[in-house]
Amino acid sequence: MGKKIDAGVIALVLGVLLLFLFIGGGNMFSGTPIVASGSQDLTTTTGNCPASGLTDLRVAAYNDLNANKAQVATKVSVFMKGDTSPTETITTSTSGYVSSTSDLPCGTDYTLVFGHTDESNYYETWVEGLNTGQSAAVMTKKAVQKVGSATILASNGTAFDQPNSISLTLGTGQDSSDITAKIKEDTADAYFGQGESLVCFDYDTSNFTSVEVVGAKKYATPTIASGYEKCWEVATPDLVNFGKDTFTVLINTKAGVDPNNGSTGATPIKMKVFDFQNFEYQGKKYWTVSDPADDSAIGATDVTYTINVY
Repeated sequence: MGKKIDAGVIALVLGVLLLFLFIGGGNMFSGTPIVASGSQDLTTTTGNCPASGLTDLRVAAYNDLNANKAQVATKVSVFMKGDTSPTETITTSTSGYVSSTSDLPCGTDYTLVFGHTDESNYYETWVEGLNTGQSAAVMTKKAVQKVGSATILASNGTAFDQPNSISLTLGTGQDSSDITAKIKEDTADAYFGQGESLVCFDYDTSNFTSVEVVGAKKYATPTIASGYEKCWEVATPDLVNFGKDTFTVLINTKAGVDPNNGSTGATPIKMKVFDFQNFEYQGKKYWTVSDPADDSAIGATDVTYTINVY
C-alpha cells in the first residue's frame, strides 16, 4: 500500500509553485519582453491599469539591416479592431520611445502599422493581435524595412550582365529562353519590395505570341501597368542590402512572322518591375504594387529594361 501524502506537504508545494508563477511566470505586467527572440523586436508592459482606465502606448522603430540596429523616425498608426482609419499616428524618434497622445482603454485590442503614411521611406510592417491588457503602458519596438532601389542586368548566353538593354536574334515561330534577368537591390541597408516583385512585359502581339517569366505565376495586369500585355508574380526574397535575384524570360515568336518585320531595326520588348508590399487602405491590409485608393505608385521607384529582338 502506498504512503499517504500529508496535506501540509501538498499545500507547501502548491504555495511554492504559485510564488514561482507570480515572480517569474506572470510576466505580462512585469516589464518582461513578450516577443524578443532573435532580434530587437519586443513588446513590454509596465504597471497596472491606472484610475483613468487608459493605457499609454509607446513605440520605437529601428532598421534591422543596420549594423548598429539604429532607431529611425517613421510613422506608426494605431488601429482599433474593425476601424477603417487610425485613432492616431505617432512619429517615432531616433532614440527612445514616443508615447501616444490618445491613450487606449485598458484591455483594448489593436494593431500597429509601422511605416504607415511614410511608404516612400519605409515599407509597412504590421504588428497585429495586440492588447493593452490591464497595464499602465505598453512599449512596442519593431524592425522596419527601409525602401531602397533596384537595377536590372541581363544576359543572353553570349553577353552578360548588360545594363539598360540586351539584344536577341530570333526567327519566325521560334522560342527562346536565353534571356536571364538579374535584379539587384541597390541601396545600403534597404529592401526592394517585401519578398516578391511584379514583372510585366509590353510587346507587339503581331510579332510575339507571349513573353513570360519561367516558373512564375501569371498575375492580372494592374492599372499601374496599363499597356503591358502580361504580368508575372516573381519571388524575389534576396533583394535586400545589395542582394540579387534572377529569373529566365521565355519569348515565343509568331509563326510566319519575322519578329522584326524584316526591318533593319529591332522590335523591343519592354520589361518593368514593380515591388510588392503590404499596404493599408480603409483599415484593411492589401498585398499590392500600387495604392488601392488611386492606383498610384508606392514604395521604391519601379525599374525598366528593354530586350531588343532582331
